[in-house]
Parts: sequence; structure tokens; C-alpha cells
Amino acid sequence: MVWIDSVQNPFRQLTLPLALESPALMMSILSVAAGDLWTRSHSLLDSATNVSQPWDKYQKKALGHLADHLKDENKLGQETDINAYPGTDLASPILAAFLLGSLAIKLGNSTVWRLHLRAAWTMLEHWHACPSRWSLSVDAVKEFLWQEVYCSRVWESVTTFKPLQGLDGNDHDFEHEAPFFRYAGIIRRMAEMERQTAANAALVSDMISITSLEIELDTARQRTRKCGESLTFPSARARIAFDCVVELFHHAGLLYASHVLSQDDLSTSVADRSRSLLFMPLQSIEVTDIIAQDLTWPIFIAGTECHGCCERQNLVRERMIQVMQLSGVLERPRLLEFLQTFWQLQSQDPQASWISLARVWAECGEPILII
Repeated sequence: MVWIDSVQNPFRQLTLPLALESPALMMSILSVAAGDLWTRSHSLLDSATNVSQPWDKYQKKALGHLADHLKDENKLGQETDINAYPGTDLASPILAAFLLGSLAIKLGNSTVWRLHLRAAWTMLEHWHACPSRWSLSVDAVKEFLWQEVYCSRVWESVTTFKPLQGLDGNDHDFEHEAPFFRYAGIIRRMAEMERQTAANAALVSDMISITSLEIELDTARQRTRKCGESLTFPSARARIAFDCVVELFHHAGLLYASHVLSQDDLSTSVADRSRSLLFMPLQSIEVTDIIAQDLTWPIFIAGTECHGCCERQNLVRERMIQVMQLSGVLERPRLLEFLQTFWQLQSQDPQASWISLARVWAECGEPILII
């Protein structure tokens, strides 16, 4: 759920202290923990038993507390004298909803994940609009929440082909920026350009050149490396792995953009170079639990760039399976299924576009989710 599990992991520093004062958040944490234990051990247990009851019990309690919170907020919002009410904890309910969404995706239910994600987003917008006296004076918590929910919604919007409405992450100057956050902002812009182009290319007003995008992605790479310098890694190998992930995100971003921006000789040249530079670290990287949760996007993009090469296809499968073993199954088997379908399509039509195929899946009500 966090980009890099380090000593500075906000889930360790911020979430647990809040949970001691928030029943909704505590129940959400317990439900995620129980669900995680279940997903790791279900293959060893009889699926007919009631082994799922622990996380289900905690989840129902968390939902009850969240319902009570929303009722209280609704009553408070109807009062005209806001000075009569002290600040209230708006962070814990958002975290609780976000964690329940994480449980849903871990259990393979992307529909429920989307519902919880939208609930967290709505509460976050409410917090943003509230007078400061209503919220906790915990700017670090608010930044962390905004970045986590925003990034999740970016990944959702890429393959549902629906615009990301509401607050724009690029409009915020965070004091403590999460690693890879700038990449998420660039991917969001590319996804929006792709949607506009698909609807009516003549109406796209903010299309940028591949050269300008290279500059933006290079800035994102520098910012991410700077974020990494402030993190305390458990070993030198972990820091090397982090630097490798930075390179993977950089070239995955360029390859995604090459399918969105105007196709010309320069764009093709950039894509050819980035394709080689994406597969080299993907082949040598040591997939560990420190970085596994970050690799789904670059591995997927690599899968769309195999161009009939069986060796590269096998590498993509191998790396995705390693990610599933270390950070959970989630929707990743469907990503492999999608890639297999795309590889077959591309063998018949070398010019086939994975974005076009993803749009077909979305229009059929089965969008993929690249997380």
C-alpha cells in the first residue's frame, strides 16, 4: 500500500497512532491483517470452512463506525454556528475506507475496491473544503492521504478510460512528496490526452511533444531520487533496487506516452531506446518485498512491448509471478491474461495497440487494473 517500505513508512508512523483513538480505523487495520493472513494461507485450508469470518467481522464493524461518522458529519454540516464545534478527526475515516479498499483488492474484488476508493476520495474532498478548525492539525497525514488516494485513482482512470475528476495533484506543492508521485501525475495527463484524442483529436488543446515529455519525466526521476535519499533502507541492496525501479518507471512512462503522443520518427526513436533500457534492468533486478508492490506498472508496460519475443514474454510472466508471491495476487492474473490476449492479437497484427484492447475490455465492463 506504500511505495517503499522503509523506516519512514507513513503506515507505521501515522496510521497506528491514529488507530488507537479511532475504532473505525482500528477495525479496518484488523480486517486487512486478517484478510492478508487468509490470502496467504487459503491454499492450505478447506475453502468450505469459516476461515474468512475474522476479517469479515472486523470489516462489518469498521463499516458500522464509518456509517456513524458520516451521520455525525451530516448533522455537523447542517449547523450554522461552526464555532460551536471543535476540530474533528477527518483523517481516520479516510484511512479506514482506503484500507477497506486495499482489503477488497487483496481479496480479488475490484468493484468493492472502487467503491471504497471513491468514498475515501469524497471524504478527502470534504476535508479539503472544511474550515481548518474542523480537522486535525496533522498536515503530514493529509499529504499522505491525498497522495495515496490520488495515485490509486490515477491507476484506475488509465484503464477505465474515465476522467479523474476533483482535486488535481499537480496543483499541490507537498512538503513531503512520496516517491514516484510525479510519475503518477504525468501518467494522469497522458491518460487524459489519450481519452481526448480517442474522442476527437482536433479538440486536444494541451498535447505536448515527446521532447517536452522527456524533460518532465527526467524531472520526475530527479525528484524521486531525491525522495529516495531521505529514506532509510534496510540494506545497500535495497537502495540499489529502489534506483532500478526509478529507471523502470522512467522508461515505462516514455513507452506509454509514445502510444499517446503524435507518432513520428523522433517518437519512434525514443520508444525504441526506452524499450531496450526497460528490459535491461527488468532482467537483472532482484525482486524483493521492499519494491515488489511498485513493479506491476513497469512489468505490464514491458509486456506490451515484447513484439513477439518469447524470451521477453517469459521474463514478464516470471517477474509478475514474483510480484504476486511477494505482495499479493490482486488483479495481476487478469493482467497476465490480458497480455496473453494482446500477444496473440499482435502476432496477427503487429500494429495492434494494447490501449485499444484495454478500451474494448472496459467497454465490456471488465476493465483491467494495473496495480
